[in-house]
Order: sequence, then C-alpha cells, then structure tokens
Amino acid sequence: MTLLRLPNELLISIFETSPDIFTALRFASVDRRLRGIWTDDITGHQIVRAILSSQIPAYDEAVDLATTEVEAESQISLSISPRPWLPRLLHNAEMARSVCWLFTEFIDKLPPNNYRRRLIITALPISYYFIRQLVTAHRQKANANISKLLSELEVSSSNTLQMHWELYMFMCEYMNEGERARHDMPKDREDRVAGDDLYGPVNKEEWDSTFSVLESALENKSDEY
Repeated sequence: MTLLRLPNELLISIFETSPDIFTALRFASVDRRLRGIWTDDITGHQIVRAILSSQIPAYDEAVDLATTEVEAESQISLSISPRPWLPRLLHNAEMARSVCWLFTEFIDKLPPNNYRRRLIITALPISYYFIRQLVTAHRQKANANISKLLSELEVSSSNTLQMHWELYMFMCEYMNEGERARHDMPKDREDRVAGDDLYGPVNKEEWDSTFSVLESALENKSDEY
C-alpha cells in the first residue's frame, strides 16, 4: 500500500506532523492530490495552523494581518487557502519577534521605578499586529476595517490600550532607522532625501492617523474612571 493510497484524513495528519512549514510545502509538491489537500480552503488552513500556531505568538492575529495586507494590495477578497498569505505571515511574524525583543530589552534597561516596567508585555505580539492593522486600514481608506478596529478599542482594557500606545511610541521614537524601514515606517524629517517623498514608502499620514486613534482611545478610557 503506497502512501498516496491512504485516506485524506491520514495524509492531513502527516502534513500536520511536519517539523516545519517548508517540509509541508515539499510534501505538497510530490503529487497533485497532496497539492489539492494543501491548497484546499479548509484543510490548507488546518495544516498551517497545526504547524505554526505553537511557533507564532498571537497566531490568529498574525493570520488576520497577513490576509488583510495581501487583500489590500491585490484589491480582491482572498480565500482562506494559505498560498497567497503564507509568505506574508512568516515575514510579519519575524518582524513581530524583532520588535518585541527590542521593546523588552528597552524596558529591561529602564530604572526600576519607571511606570513602563509595570506593563504586561506578554501581550506584545497582539499589540504589534493591532498597530499594523490600524496602519493598513488607514492606508487603504478601509472604513469598514477602521470601524471594526475602533470597536475593538472601545472594549479593550486600559492595560491593553496602554500596551498598544507604548509599543507604538517605542517604534516611532526609539527604533533605529534600519528597523523602522523594515516596518514600512516614515523616516524622520531630517533623514529624508528628495527621492523618499516621490518614491519611498513614507506613509506619514497613515502612521499619524494611527497615533490619533490610539491617543483618543486612551483618553476615552481614562474619562471612564
């Protein structure tokens, strides 16, 4: 009995026990039937989740951001098949790890009496993906997405809002130019050259809009107490 004579349920289980996503991709390339399982809307997502959910913190939020960004660029609604958004998911997860590590290092170096030391930084990846969602929504003038994100802010705890705000400010004020460029953030005015205004991904308006949203959410939450 060859491997390809196994029922789909067992083939999916083999996919799910892959040591990494690249092994699963190679397995999918062996045969048309395996590729069909991999690219299917339901089973493909199930396989990716089984492999990556334990490796990528805030996995669901990471997937939401990846699909949102790819949809925004393509201007079409994507199926849940992992093919279009998987590269973006892996890229964003690596950037989230980088930012979270830098922010944690920044917090550790602060004086013991600094209020930021009381932040619950285990939620850092969620804050990173939320900030990127806000920027993407403003960039695409996606009013429906902005409304959804604003609704999430309204029911967020004060601790969550503070974490969003502090991470945003850290990214804008304390990360070096190289890191900021990796996250498609605007350069400081003194660091810009003429070509940046014409061809570079400055995106100052979108990041400024995100600042205003987070600031307003914090003020509204403080007014409740």
